[in-house]
Amino acid sequence: MKAAYRAAMTSSRLLSAIMGREVEIVVYNSEPYRRGVETLEIHKVDDEVVTPGRAASRLVYSYYQGVHRLNSSVDVVKAVRIDRSHSMGREAKKRLNSDSHIKAVNKLLKIHGMQAAASVYFSLPLAALQVGANALRDVGSVEEAVSQLRGTITALQEAMPLVDISHGRVVRHYGGVDYDIVKSALAGTALTVYTMRLYRDFEGNGVYFSGGVVEAELDTLEKVVERLPGPLQFVSMNEIHREKSTEREESGEGPAKYLSESCIGHNVQDRNFIAHAGLERNLACRRGSRVRYHESAANGGELYRVLEESLRKTMRFLFGGDQG
Repeated sequence: MKAAYRAAMTSSRLLSAIMGREVEIVVYNSEPYRRGVETLEIHKVDDEVVTPGRAASRLVYSYYQGVHRLNSSVDVVKAVRIDRSHSMGREAKKRLNSDSHIKAVNKLLKIHGMQAAASVYFSLPLAALQVGANALRDVGSVEEAVSQLRGTITALQEAMPLVDISHGRVVRHYGGVDYDIVKSALAGTALTVYTMRLYRDFEGNGVYFSGGVVEAELDTLEKVVERLPGPLQFVSMNEIHREKSTEREESGEGPAKYLSESCIGHNVQDRNFIAHAGLERNLACRRGSRVRYHESAANGGELYRVLEESLRKTMRFLFGGDQG
């Protein structure tokens, strides 16, 4: 029962984050079976609505579990354990390695997976928009990313199970699936798609993309962070509010606390980056009511480094050890 419930919850979170829709989970259980009883009472034991933001926040843990296990970027093919000494296993591995859908999903995970997870987990609105825009540029559309994910699932289903059957009996298994790694790959893809949807939903409405860099109105960032309900959501809300207000100047803290119109794109302090909602003064610039990242950092440079390192450092405390 517990395993089935966990599988249903994980599936609902994946579906909610990927499709951007609420998913309702209703759990029923029957009375224990007893010999001679013809009718069992059915009871409703749980009813939960999974929202896209909450789903994405929880999927970060599912995703990083695979990173921790592999100590590297999550690779869909690594989820399949195959005996290469048998022709059946070698052929299956070859098919998986050459599958175009799996290649596309692995590339998406390698380039954007960690960064999407970090921007969601730490509730970093500008970072999430930038990662989403970068991924959208690479993939082409949200729909194409979802199509590649579906193709990957189909390829895995077609490759398994690898067994020899003789006289109606399974003689030997030549392959199996590590479901935790599969779940990690699905979660990482779902998180990346979530940032893609986030950018697409706000594009042209306080969020603009030019020269590979996202520029966003501070008012819009307040709306974006509402869809990033991670453990630091209220910290990010407070930082954006402070950046908008004049209270610092009036209290004597002075305008030096504000973002400036120029930034250098390096020498970023990781802790300040997280504490200031991703608006670290060396990395982010402000022009009027709009903020943006330095152009040298936004496309996989310093921004991607600080996102990945911040997530790794935090997750080490949760998973233990030095891996991941």
